Amino acid sequence: MLIKLITNSIDDQEHFRCVLIMNSDSSATLTFFQILEFKSLNLLSINLKLGDSDEINKHVAFKYKLISYNLQRSRAKLEEVCSILKSKNPSLITQINKAAMIS
Repeated sequence: MLIKLITNSIDDQEHFRCVLIMNSDSSATLTFFQILEFKSLNLLSINLKLGDSDEINKHVAFKYKLISYNLQRSRAKLEEVCSILKSKNPSLITQINKAAMIS
């Protein structure tokens, strides 16, 4: 249900709204509205509070390491494909390099 509300808020901004209200006590309220012809319906309200900063830092560090690992794997695959291309068809690599310089 929550995913559907978020998707509707993104895709159909005329009829669905999502409002985040930040409070001074490190809490927030996330409210989903459906806009009808003459009124606005409150579909869901979620009260949020700020998490522990150490836990947030751990999550951010984990995501960063995961993305870095995926980037390294992708670069390794790209290097492997380039080396295969160089051994099989070196003229193709020079054409790609020339096209990249022109762009």
